[in-house]
Amino acid sequence: MFVMSQPYSFPAFCRSGRSATISIKYFITMIENMDQGVLVVGNDQRVKFANQAALKIMSVTQGQVIGKSIQFQPLTFEDNFKHGHMQHIISFDDRKELIIGQLHAVQDQWLFLMAFHQSHSSADFSCGQEGPQIEAMVGECRPMRQLKKLISRVAPSPSSVMIAGESGTGKEVVARAIHKLSDRHAKPFIAINCAAIPEQLLESELFGYVKGAFTGASANGKTGLIQAANSGTLFLDEIGDMPLTLQAKLLRAIESREIQPVGASHPVQVDIRIISATNQNLEQYIAEGKFREDLYYRLNVIPLRLPPLRERQDDIELLIHYFLHLHTGRLNLVYPGVAQDVIDFLKRYRWPGNIRELSNLMEYLVNVVPSGEIIDMSLLPPNLLSSGEAASQATSSASASATLTQEENVTALEEMERQMIRDALSRYSNKKQAADELGIGIATLYRKIKKYSLAAGQN
Repeated sequence: MFVMSQPYSFPAFCRSGRSATISIKYFITMIENMDQGVLVVGNDQRVKFANQAALKIMSVTQGQVIGKSIQFQPLTFEDNFKHGHMQHIISFDDRKELIIGQLHAVQDQWLFLMAFHQSHSSADFSCGQEGPQIEAMVGECRPMRQLKKLISRVAPSPSSVMIAGESGTGKEVVARAIHKLSDRHAKPFIAINCAAIPEQLLESELFGYVKGAFTGASANGKTGLIQAANSGTLFLDEIGDMPLTLQAKLLRAIESREIQPVGASHPVQVDIRIISATNQNLEQYIAEGKFREDLYYRLNVIPLRLPPLRERQDDIELLIHYFLHLHTGRLNLVYPGVAQDVIDFLKRYRWPGNIRELSNLMEYLVNVVPSGEIIDMSLLPPNLLSSGEAASQATSSASASATLTQEENVTALEEMERQMIRDALSRYSNKKQAADELGIGIATLYRKIKKYSLAAGQN
């Protein structure tokens, strides 16, 4: 449950809003048809109704949630609406939940529109033993929404998946989410980091060995990780670091669906789905002879790309509060507020360590912020401040340079666009056909015609 770090009056906030007058029947029908989770909350801070999307998100029934008391906390402590409706965090009186969303005034009650939900009882974002569902992939920016949709589509398939992304972007989180959404979810998920195990041990770890296979081997032999993943999923992290000799053996295992433990005289049948991950350019490795092309195509049937955190600016604030909540709950500390200038600074920061770096920073901050106070700029580590300021200056310089280049090119681009539209209008007397030819909407075409003073059939 959240502990307020400063007083916050829900009724006072309610009085500051503007009510809408709509019929109850239309109101209920409207929110039931929304894909987004919605809670209807009275001025007494108790839930009056939840739509089906909200019930599904929280895995509860209507009876279990109606009448429950909830606590509201602004996502930041600047009490204004310059960015639209304020984002809020809510928590229930008897449920350990993290729900972030927006409050909207409707008559004498409030709608809480869910943007993100995480249950304390569900798996940890940093890859707990049970592994996360796709909801644990925190992020609502466009690349993350597209990635989640793609994962939902490909998870049931037995085809191999290759996840590309920088270190710290959460590749294993994605792999575990795919496994949890697949038909193999009740079977083992076995993860191995190919870069963390010495080359001379990697073969026996992957394929296992029989009794007496080599000096120092266990007297009882050992089951390899591939065999341990039978009927489940094998996750090969840092696949680019696998030695070429083992790449050949792995390729044979994929093609024949059987493995031969070290020292064994007979192969063992296996049924596994392989998910691999890399932060390296495997196409370049292939050109340099460091990675087998045939294995690459076997593993890269379904390619997924995880965006680095610097490409997910819209998710930074959400992730900040997610990790603050995660670490304060785990460490039994008071949940702090965050000053807006801190959030703005962290949005500009480049995050070379990606999600992992952000999580570590939030854990540091919840340990050093005085109880009951908010996180301000003075609490940020000096090395972060210096690198963040340097990155900000570099970005400003690059933006200025880019602006000059864009100004030089804009006239040429507009002239090119004008010519393309004029050609299409010359070929088609029907503006709808011309718009289809150009790949734009009819309304856009009319705006462009007005902008460039063009007319149908003009030469």
